[in-house]
Amino acid sequence: METESNKTIFMGMPKPSDKCLFVSIPMNMYRIQTNKFTSGLNYFQKAVLRLKYMPQMSNFKIAGLLNLDERLVNKIVSELENNGLINNSGFITPKGEMIKNEGDGFIIDDKHTQIGYIFSYGKEDELFPYYQNSIEYAEINENSLIYNTDYGVKSVGKPLSVLNPHIPTKEPPNEYDILQLLKNTHYRAMDENANVENTDQGIFKFKYIPEKKPQSVNICTYIYLPQKANSDLYEDDWMVLDPFGNGDSYELKLFIEEEQKVNKALAKRLFETFKDAETEYNRRFDESTEWFEEQVEERIKHTFDEEKFALLNDKIKEYVKDVFESFMRMERNGFDNIKHSHKQLFFINMQTTIENILLQDQKDREEAYFDIEENYGEYGVQEDRQQILKAVFRKKILSENTMVPAVIYKSKTKSVNWKGKSLLNYLMKFIMSFYFEKNLEDCKIINVFKNRIDTIVGITEMRNHVGHETNKELEFTGHDAVDYYMFINELINDYIKIL
Repeated sequence: METESNKTIFMGMPKPSDKCLFVSIPMNMYRIQTNKFTSGLNYFQKAVLRLKYMPQMSNFKIAGLLNLDERLVNKIVSELENNGLINNSGFITPKGEMIKNEGDGFIIDDKHTQIGYIFSYGKEDELFPYYQNSIEYAEINENSLIYNTDYGVKSVGKPLSVLNPHIPTKEPPNEYDILQLLKNTHYRAMDENANVENTDQGIFKFKYIPEKKPQSVNICTYIYLPQKANSDLYEDDWMVLDPFGNGDSYELKLFIEEEQKVNKALAKRLFETFKDAETEYNRRFDESTEWFEEQVEERIKHTFDEEKFALLNDKIKEYVKDVFESFMRMERNGFDNIKHSHKQLFFINMQTTIENILLQDQKDREEAYFDIEENYGEYGVQEDRQQILKAVFRKKILSENTMVPAVIYKSKTKSVNWKGKSLLNYLMKFIMSFYFEKNLEDCKIINVFKNRIDTIVGITEMRNHVGHETNKELEFTGHDAVDYYMFINELINDYIKIL
């Protein structure tokens, strides 16, 4: 697939730290037109909508029931009317009925459209997880990058460009992919918990502008060492600034970590940029990094049988190591004031570890998964998939609990979600595979996941809440970190026993 000539995008973020490296990351950009959306309902909007479903429920009565000022209720009702959830007579609409029944999902506006951008990068053609409403182009000359701001033209030093151009290897993003990016973006914007899985795809429409062909672009951002407040000291773990101005990008950090293992020019520049920085542990960055890696390796040796651990495929070994690193960064501070980046990476790495075990199982038990795809794949019926899941749980093959986790049963079984690449998608197919498994007694992978399904689903939920900080009630503590760390250790120990 050919791409247009390269352009440079830079959103004008200031340097996040004195110790930083300005880089350009090759990506492919798709311009798309989609429905507009309104964000998820907050607590009071949800309460008013549910009460409006009841007969003869005036704004005055609702104010009394919720102990709110009637003027506030009037304002909330007006917002619900504007979103098409209540009509001008005060009755709930079919769209409001859908939102009330399905939960707290964001709302598709079927009358208005918007144009925005999505991006892919890396050898695996990964999608950048968020949709962008706007972008800003910049120009690169011999020594600098020039960009426009509200206050005129500015410039910064020329970005490091040592990453290989991104050549797309997959088909352009489909409806499921695009809708998921929009969900991620709205989820991040919500200040309350919202179940973005419950969305009616039936009225979602999109098209590429002008066509499916992507444009090759270079996205500029900073790799940096966070600096301690009111101090000349730095942390000993670098981060990557989100190139569109939304905090840090954990996905790009993981991408850069993988790249530096094979890209000597990138590894050299990172080392030279950070090596002399004085860290909070009275070591230079290079010394602190080497010391910490030794501590991680030593902990892994004491946790797992060394010979058995060596049998893991290289990807799983790396992700287990990453789990240990993120946990130990929280642990060494006594779990006081756990950094958001450490929490987020902890859950990303746990998810990725389990995902790769499930992907390996797809290779090991290829026949069972072929039967799933053949009979219940992309063109199958949601109700049939749900029946398979219920049948496996009723037999208590994987759990003493006979109830299928709701998020898998209601959402992941939808045809539009079938090709998804999330942990929950892999977990759904893993569960379904045991309906077709011909030799359950000798299927050792069952022992690895027995009575662990609910906790794994919980990890995905905690990752969303930790990542987007959408539910303040779900505070993540040191006790939680230890519990999840012990869970993943026990799972890996059971897994290496069957290798």
